[in-house]
Amino acid sequence: MDAEAVEPIPKKARDQWEWEEEPRAFKSNLLAVFPEPNYTRFKEMSPSDLFTELFDDGIMSVMAEKSNEYGMSKFGLTANITSEDIQAFLCILLLSGYNHVTDYKMYWSNSLDTENLMVKKAISRDRFLLIKRCFHLGVPVNRQPADGDTPDRYKKVRVLVDHLQAKFGELYVPEQCLSHDEAMIKYFGKCGLKQSMRNKPIRFGFKVWVLATVSGFVVSFDLYQGKGLGLHTTENVKAVGAAGASVLDVLDLMPEGKRKLPYHIFADNFFSSQKLIDVLLEKNYQYTGTIRQDRVKGKPPLTSVDKFKKMARGYHETVVLKDQSQIITRWNDNAPVTMISSILGDQPMRTASRYLRTAKNYTDIPQPHIVHQYNNYMGGVDRFDQNNNHIRVTIGGKKWYWSVVTWLLDTAVQNAWQLHKKAGGSMSLLAFKREVVCTTLRSVGTNRSRHSSGSSGRIGQRPGDADLRYDRLSHFVEKRTLRRECAMEGCKVKVATYCDKCDRAVCINHFKAYHILG
Repeated sequence: MDAEAVEPIPKKARDQWEWEEEPRAFKSNLLAVFPEPNYTRFKEMSPSDLFTELFDDGIMSVMAEKSNEYGMSKFGLTANITSEDIQAFLCILLLSGYNHVTDYKMYWSNSLDTENLMVKKAISRDRFLLIKRCFHLGVPVNRQPADGDTPDRYKKVRVLVDHLQAKFGELYVPEQCLSHDEAMIKYFGKCGLKQSMRNKPIRFGFKVWVLATVSGFVVSFDLYQGKGLGLHTTENVKAVGAAGASVLDVLDLMPEGKRKLPYHIFADNFFSSQKLIDVLLEKNYQYTGTIRQDRVKGKPPLTSVDKFKKMARGYHETVVLKDQSQIITRWNDNAPVTMISSILGDQPMRTASRYLRTAKNYTDIPQPHIVHQYNNYMGGVDRFDQNNNHIRVTIGGKKWYWSVVTWLLDTAVQNAWQLHKKAGGSMSLLAFKREVVCTTLRSVGTNRSRHSSGSSGRIGQRPGDADLRYDRLSHFVEKRTLRRECAMEGCKVKVATYCDKCDRAVCINHFKAYHILG
């Protein structure tokens, strides 16, 4: 028996819940000592630097490589997509969130009311369309399911998901109070992963479990794949049920060093259960949330909900387990609210301003401390959702996972902005996103020297042009709408024929000579 007692996991779940005989006041306990957040390392970083911390050269190279492989295998195209192309591509997606046009091809229009010179200098329209057509992330080799395991239904985006999970955890500066809730990725197409949630701002789409700070920084997230499916083991479901298991799943996704800190988790009644609190206490976490009546075990001595409705507004009752590991408080607001916590009780009492129809004015009513703290710390995921949906990417795609990719891109920018704000920055999310887009597109446009300083309109030399021009592989004539001066030295004819690989206007008479060295 002693050998079994020292094993922290698995621990036999309790099957009896013994409550104190009478309701009583309970003073909230103090939280464990937690390190002070330190954002010093981010103070000197510009918005583009913060964004690059998340979308670094490594993931850009992977996206370019996989897109080239996909373009060749699927369409037989030699796209020659580079990391710089991917940078420009992603920034144009971000730009569509705050500079929306009915048809994104208008960015390359010559009309004064719709053209975007920064976009035109960074990348051509046809090049953008080619990247969008070939864009692919590949499937991670180390995530192949074993025999009998459920396959990963999000495998087409798993490379980017794993990368951002690691980056979010690496850049996360620990804060003690975290909230857990679901978020929705908007999607109206046909896909077996699509969920429907009534009474939500986004009713149809992909569900994501999110763990966030009170300000909205996403610490970790888990794409919901359906009941009984996912990349995690079933141990969490067996221990606390399917809803509560999502809380344990996102905590398990945190980096090991930061996962061991004594966090205080807030969640709503969909996730709360007494078994979940027991498991979290074993892991040195505290928990606070609303709870459904049918999940309260052991018959605590609380007034029934029907009778509670008739009590005065602000009336409350608090009951405690005999071992004081869980506290339940029921409070009468517009309707009875039942809260459960491992650390918070009703004391010290607070006040809340409410409009009373009988008195026809606002009046302060008593409010338990647990309710006050829950209102302060529960809204992190909702705040993140609000930020993300404010200026999200509006360029759509035909692939079902396109919505997930753009959501991940918006989430990365939102997290980078959170770091900027925490480090003392004053930019709004809109200003931050504009700074990232403008800095990157200017840099790409300058590197490529899309236009020479002369008045001929001839496109200047770009890095790697000579290697492409003279490799004698897959150079084909392509007809386009826009006419440009022939790229062949000494030729002044304006033509609509291009080399699709070199992305240069070349007349038919000089097409062969243009691609022969010397």
